Amino acid sequence: MRIVFDTNVLFAATVSPGLCRELVATSFGVHELITSAEMLEELRDRLTGKIGMSASEAEFIVGGVALRSRLVEPVVIPASVCRDPDDCVVLGTAVAGEADAIVTGDQDLLCLGTFRGIMIITPRTLVGRTTLPGNGGAGRVAERRPAWRRVKPAEPRRRGKRRSQAGFFR
Repeated sequence: MRIVFDTNVLFAATVSPGLCRELVATSFGVHELITSAEMLEELRDRLTGKIGMSASEAEFIVGGVALRSRLVEPVVIPASVCRDPDDCVVLGTAVAGEADAIVTGDQDLLCLGTFRGIMIITPRTLVGRTTLPGNGGAGRVAERRPAWRRVKPAEPRRRGKRRSQAGFFR
């Protein structure tokens, strides 16, 4: 499946353990991830600005996402398509990359449901779904055991030592 993870999902995967982190970590080897320079720049800005991460640590995370994703140049989408014009970059990236799904927690995107045949879904919706070969192509999904549940649990945090916030790059 070709997937665009919205910046909010990648940000959540970076800053806290949980569903988004496990989903992103397991998707690196299973799905084709699509992103754009604009989305990576937004992630970098949020990591350094919102949580005060150092520039080098933010660059490590953004570089890891870039290495594991296919970078595309977003198609220009008219601002009138979305409630939030900033979300046009996400839609344009998905269209340019011929994505099957956009995974986001952004209500301004989720309210669209689909865009040009691309599903717009939450991380929770993606869990347990996979495209099966020979079932008619992208968009037709079948339930299966969620991949994130097969991942070994992360080791417990040790008090007194700072762990890297890039938990999904271990």
